[in-house]
Amino acid sequence: MSFGTFSSAHRYLLTPLIVDFSRLHPDVQIEIVGLNSSEVAQAVREGDLEAGLVSLPIDAHGLTVSEPVLTDIVVCVSAEPAHTEEPVTPAQLSERRLVLSEARFRHDDPMRRRLDVLAQSAGVRIRPYIEVEFMDAALELCAEGVGDTLASSLVLRAHRVGERVTWAPVEPPFVEQFAFITRIDAELSPATRTFMDLARRHMRALQRTPEDWQREYEQQRRG
Repeated sequence: MSFGTFSSAHRYLLTPLIVDFSRLHPDVQIEIVGLNSSEVAQAVREGDLEAGLVSLPIDAHGLTVSEPVLTDIVVCVSAEPAHTEEPVTPAQLSERRLVLSEARFRHDDPMRRRLDVLAQSAGVRIRPYIEVEFMDAALELCAEGVGDTLASSLVLRAHRVGERVTWAPVEPPFVEQFAFITRIDAELSPATRTFMDLARRHMRALQRTPEDWQREYEQQRRG
C-alpha cells in the first residue's frame, strides 16, 4: 500500500494510524511518503502513489478530491507574549520578522498560498525574514526568539516547544483544510480503502470546533 501525506502529519496522526492498520493487516507492506501536499498531488496524478491526504488547495487536475476530512487553524507563534495578546492581523504579520517553513515549495505550498491571499486582501506584502524547509525548524527558531512563525495548531500542540512559546489566532481566520486525493477513475486496493477509513476515524477524534480554539486561546491568555 502506497500513500502520501503532508509533511507534518507525523506529528499527530501517522503513528497511531499506522499502528492500527498494521495490527489489522500484518501482512501488508506499507509505504507512507511524507511530502509537501503539492508533491503528493503530483505523485498521485502520475500513479506513483495510490492515494494521499493533502492540505488544500492543490492543483486538482486529474484528481478526485474528497470533501474536507479535517479542519485546523494556522496560528501566529511567538516567544514574545506581547505579540500574542490579541489576534494577529496580516498588517501586523507584514511588520514582523517571520520564520516560515516550506522554503523549497514556497510558491506551491498550500499554507504559503493562503498566506499570500490573506496579505493581498489586506493590501500588504508579507516577506519572510528566514525561510526553512520544515515546520519543526521554524518552531525551534521561534522558541529561541529569532522571529515569529505560523504553524498549524495541531502541530504546535504536539511539538516540544509548545511550553516555550505563546500563540494567537490570525484575524481574519486562517483556516487549513485537509482532504483525500485519488487519481480520477482509479480503482483503490482494499488495503488503501481500509487505511483511508481508519484515517477518517483518527481525524474525527482530532477535530476541534472554533469554540474549542477560542477557549484554548483564552486559557493561555489567563496563564
